[in-house]
Amino acid sequence: MLFYILILNLELSVGFTVLSSDTFVENSNNTEHFRTECKVIKTEKEVFVDCSGRNLTYIPSFPKFTTSLDLSNNAIVEILNSSVFNGMSLLQRIDLSDNPLEEIAVQIFSGLQNLTELIIRNSMLHKQDRSLIMDDLITDLGKLRYFSFTFKLPNSISFTPVICELLYRTQPFGKINKLHSVEKLEIDSALLKFETNAASTVIFNTISLHVINGFSLLREFSIYGANLPHPLGVDMIYNVTKSVSRAYDLSSLTINGISNHIRQKFVCGYHFYDLTALHSLTTLNLEANSLFLQYPHVLPCDQFPFSLTYMNIDDNCIDSINININILQNNKQLEIISAKRQNNCAFVRIPVRVAHNPRNIYEEKRVYSLKVIVLTNSIDKLDFGEENDFYPNLTYVDLSLNSNTMNNVIPGFFCSRRPHLRFLNISYSRISYIEKSSFSNCSHLELLDLSTNSIGNVGCDLSDRFIPLISLTDFSLKEIALSVLNKTYSIQ
Repeated sequence: MLFYILILNLELSVGFTVLSSDTFVENSNNTEHFRTECKVIKTEKEVFVDCSGRNLTYIPSFPKFTTSLDLSNNAIVEILNSSVFNGMSLLQRIDLSDNPLEEIAVQIFSGLQNLTELIIRNSMLHKQDRSLIMDDLITDLGKLRYFSFTFKLPNSISFTPVICELLYRTQPFGKINKLHSVEKLEIDSALLKFETNAASTVIFNTISLHVINGFSLLREFSIYGANLPHPLGVDMIYNVTKSVSRAYDLSSLTINGISNHIRQKFVCGYHFYDLTALHSLTTLNLEANSLFLQYPHVLPCDQFPFSLTYMNIDDNCIDSINININILQNNKQLEIISAKRQNNCAFVRIPVRVAHNPRNIYEEKRVYSLKVIVLTNSIDKLDFGEENDFYPNLTYVDLSLNSNTMNNVIPGFFCSRRPHLRFLNISYSRISYIEKSSFSNCSHLELLDLSTNSIGNVGCDLSDRFIPLISLTDFSLKEIALSVLNKTYSIQ
């Protein structure tokens, strides 16, 4: 150990001029780039080099005993020198994320047998010609535990699987099953294998994903996608979930951005059926897939695994009624639900309603586990649930920015069925009325934000509504319009 420390100190003292405890400058003998400033943090066993956010167009020189190298958020377009990491046998982590990287030497990571983290998020490597073969890029990385490889596509490009298929000479993940040590895997949807039939219709073939079933250490799996033609986004989600259904130890599954802003019909009983096999799944992210529930009161969503506690369905098309009577009704083990921005789908919404109240077919909801729910920018008027619903451990509720519809009424039973609320934000939600007992039994509430609403017809006893809030420390009524005795007043 002492030997390595002496060599490390010698390397830093001879090769670099130390400007401060955190900064080094390259030796002037380097004729190509004679000066580069990066942040260096040395510990007894590791050397961290932080070159992030410096607008670099090249990979600068750095100590040979570096263990972690952060080159993220720079302006590196190409890395053609395949020997740039030669001799860096102690390197364990490389981050090349958020660079406009269009071309990379395939053998660049060869010899880095101790590399455990390789992160290349939001690159432009989809532009590289057929010389980019994923198999060769990762061939020597047998100890890799975290691998991230995703693209950043311009908004003007309609990137389809057919284009991607022309770029790669081999199935992108032909040899990924050699990465037996992978614990966290993040890939782009374009890296999946795609085929076309005689009618040139894209068919998703996720056979390449079946290899992850042999990854005994895999715990977090993520797929990030581009806009795909309707209705293929949901097919992608179904095939992916089916492919990973036997990865029983998976704790986190993310399928984000597969078909944003294109409404996707989502049949609950079909597309997520296999997820129940993921007995260790605790986190599910389905952000920006433009999913909506079709006739959910007729065909309820299947239960997710009983282990699931966190669900993120931001940027979809699921209204508050469906969240209440479907997701919460069938998944009472959930602790946190995030459902932001449910109105960003590019379609004209035609509400589906039935003659009877769909809740009549459901039993009482006693969701003992739920602690946090965020439902902002809903595509429908707020649904505050039913009087027999009960959320005894719910402490955080954000219903703000639901301004698409009028006449949102806070029901009288709201707090009595959520007795331990501490945070409640219903600002910018066009609240038109607060019933007399709405805030009864909310003695634990510490923050209440009702700003920018149109509360009317409460008479002179408005203050009576808030008397039970004995723990309140933050209270906002900014920019609301109050109707008192047929006169409207604005509070700024």
